[in-house]
Amino acid sequence: TPLMTAARYNGTDAVRTLLLANASTDNKNYQGKTVFDLARQKNFGQIISLLEDPACPLPFVRVWKECLFVNTQEKLTWSAAVNRCPQIRGGQLAEPQNPTAIVAYLEINQY
Repeated sequence: TPLMTAARYNGTDAVRTLLLANASTDNKNYQGKTVFDLARQKNFGQIISLLEDPACPLPFVRVWKECLFVNTQEKLTWSAAVNRCPQIRGGQLAEPQNPTAIVAYLEINQY
C-alpha cells in the first residue's frame, strides 16, 4: 500500500555540515549572521546555540522539536520511502518523537 512519506531532518551533525557548506546561501542563521560570521567574531556560544536548536532547512518545517517534511507529491511503499528520504537533504524516514504533535500538524494542514 502506498504511504505518504514524512522525512525527518537528521541531527546536529547534518546541521553542522549544512551550515558550514551553505553558510552564504542557507537560511539558517543567528540574528541574520551565518556560522562563518559568528566564528570570525568568536561568538562560540551563539554557534553552539544555533547548532543545538537550528531552524529547519527548506523543505522541512518545525513540528514540536523536530524538522519534518511531508511528501505529498510521491506515493511510496515503506521500503521506497526509506530509500527516498536521504535524498531530501539527508533526511530519514520519520519516526516521530511526539506522535500527537505530528497528528495535530497533519490535521491542521489537512494532509
